[in-house]
Amino acid sequence: MTRMTRTQISLEEKHYLFIKTEAARRSTSLSAVIRELIESRMGERILEGPRLEDMMGFFSSGGLEGIDHDHHLYGWPRRSSEPSA
Repeated sequence: MTRMTRTQISLEEKHYLFIKTEAARRSTSLSAVIRELIESRMGERILEGPRLEDMMGFFSSGGLEGIDHDHHLYGWPRRSSEPSA
């Protein structure tokens, strides 16, 4: 079983009523509904990230090679002596 962490949150009444209604409709707990909503959003975030296809050809001009990929992806210092583009 996955380790759970207990937490306390404050909700506006409209949010609480929405969660309570969803839980009753699904015959489950408020916590289960909230976890499902979080999981759904986490899945959306993964889909929103950059795709490899979007980056193809991005560094094809300028003679850059793979040694500076961390600089371009993460902003780390350059490893090559090439001037900044």
